[in-house]
Amino acid sequence: MADADPVIEQRNRVIGSRIRQAREKLGWSQVKMAEELTARGIPGMVSSTIGRLESGARAVRLAEAPTFASTLDVSVADLIADDETDPITEAILRWIDVNTRRTAWTDLAAVGRRARNALTELHGLSDHDMIPDNLAEPVREAIADWAELVNAIRVDDIDLELSER
Repeated sequence: MADADPVIEQRNRVIGSRIRQAREKLGWSQVKMAEELTARGIPGMVSSTIGRLESGARAVRLAEAPTFASTLDVSVADLIADDETDPITEAILRWIDVNTRRTAWTDLAAVGRRARNALTELHGLSDHDMIPDNLAEPVREAIADWAELVNAIRVDDIDLELSER
């Protein structure tokens, strides 16, 4: 097996230290952080994995960085960048930004379909009818999810997406 690159090893230790600092700032244990990451869609997170990440023994995967950042309430740049003008860091941040926006738009479209389906079922009701119990909760959930996703997408992202179509 080839020796690991000392620059990459050092980078992993720096990122791990930033993760630990952000976790401790939230007052979370490694167990709590693992639970939060698992709940947000990163499988296999246990306290020992968090320990390996924080020590630099395990790298944060590129696709995981946005979830780590949002979970810890920091930016991706706060976790990975020493100098955002470094071409490699700049490219990584741009890739993450584009893929995060694409995922947000996909999620937003799915929520919109759920809301449309629920509202289509409601369409047959008159203004005086009560919303049936079996439809009230899906409508509430769809509206809440829609609002959360819309608030998560910056106005300039919306403008960018609309101009690309």
